[in-house]
Amino acid sequence: MMIKMKKKDSLFELYLAGAFLSFGLSIFISLILNLVTIQTSIVRIIAPYILGSAISGYLIAGKTPQKVLSQGISLGLFSFTIHAIAMMLFKLFTKFGSLIGGLWTLFGFIIGSYIGFILKMIARKNINIDKV
Repeated sequence: MMIKMKKKDSLFELYLAGAFLSFGLSIFISLILNLVTIQTSIVRIIAPYILGSAISGYLIAGKTPQKVLSQGISLGLFSFTIHAIAMMLFKLFTKFGSLIGGLWTLFGFIIGSYIGFILKMIARKNINIDKV
């Protein structure tokens, strides 16, 4: 069952809301992981972005049309843009200021939002796993 969007709700607004949610969740998860003393690894650095954007993608997928790949990429790019702007504004380029760190962050946001959209489609039973 598809939730119909109101006229004032546009895809841009939904992606923007999802991007802010994804950014906030990834920062929150990152802060929680910093409390636990785990050695720095690529998994620890990328996991908050994948988890945050997967939750955001899952929540946003209920209100959008069913183009899973393009929506996952769009939400991931929006999330990365919000993240990059915030990092520039607050000058928090300690871990993620390099090109490699930025690419891992972008990868985490896109993969996470794509996973969230896929999980929502599976939960709605609108998609077959073999076709993904």
